[in-house]
Amino acid sequence: EHERPGAPGLRLCTFVAKGRMSEPPSPARVAEPTDPSDAAATCALALRTLDGIGTRIDLLEANRLFRLAAEQGSVEAWGHIALLAATTSVFKAGGSVPEHRIEEAVAVWKAAAETGDAGAQRLLGSCYYHGVGVPVDPTEAARFYRLSADQGHAKAQRNLGVCYAKGKGVPQDKTEAARLYRLSADQGLAGAQCNLGSCYDDGEGVPQDKTEAARLYRLSADQGFAKAQKVLGECYLKGDGVKWNPEMAVMYLRRSFNQDFMGAGMLLERAKEAQSRLGWTIKRHSLLTTHAGRNRVSTVLLCASRLRLDDSVLALPILPLEVWLLILGQLSLRTISGCGYHWTTALSQSR
Repeated sequence: EHERPGAPGLRLCTFVAKGRMSEPPSPARVAEPTDPSDAAATCALALRTLDGIGTRIDLLEANRLFRLAAEQGSVEAWGHIALLAATTSVFKAGGSVPEHRIEEAVAVWKAAAETGDAGAQRLLGSCYYHGVGVPVDPTEAARFYRLSADQGHAKAQRNLGVCYAKGKGVPQDKTEAARLYRLSADQGLAGAQCNLGSCYDDGEGVPQDKTEAARLYRLSADQGFAKAQKVLGECYLKGDGVKWNPEMAVMYLRRSFNQDFMGAGMLLERAKEAQSRLGWTIKRHSLLTTHAGRNRVSTVLLCASRLRLDDSVLALPILPLEVWLLILGQLSLRTISGCGYHWTTALSQSR
């Protein structure tokens, strides 16, 4: 921790790494402050919860802890609350922060940033980027992000990457954005892992690689990052970069939905429907396997069932018997044999 410049006794609610404000490099286990009146400790715990250090990311709990720290007298906590409200839609209706409180927090960060403090420089960059306590100034935001990123601050590296990706405050450069995301992702920052995954997903700044995208999404999602959970769930729902799996899609989409991430609810319903269809199709396939060979109809339906299982096209509706027979009647011998069943062999076995 650092003493607030010019105000002895008020400590900045951040961690020390290499003599500078930053998040702790090792994922030490998070524990509640032993002294409930210690505003700096409460604020530090909120930062850990916000970034998933030693625990899963939990924005709601982080916001609660920041407010508790503010009540305990932390000047910075008000600034963090304002930044959360500016960057996360779920907190925008949670009550405004008094302007004088935001100004006090920004003043603390400015004083620390002037001493070369990487954490304060990153926070001040975010204030200029979102217009919290200062006018919106993308150029000034990028400048402070760079000062912090050059010291190896993971969140600043990610934020500067966003500036390059969007061309805000710096010329747009997708390759430089991906490079910065990688530097941050290599330090384990969930948001950067998700950003880098998007680069691979879309082929922006790096060669397109859906498998690598899904791997990075998973690293981020497993830390509790809501956006990554939503995107990874969609990957499982579509079979993009991973094997099609509606059960995994439901699991990740539900986690994202529980954090009120936009769009997760609609995808979750689609995944549940696909999961239900999968269960019914597997059950039908099992029954047909039991009865195959006893009559021609069961054998024909078994071919149809295996066609759909092998191709993973289970998002299609389960069709009535008559429709399947018509479809199979139009299929070539090569198509049927490609599923592992030769049509003529299958029919001869049913006679």
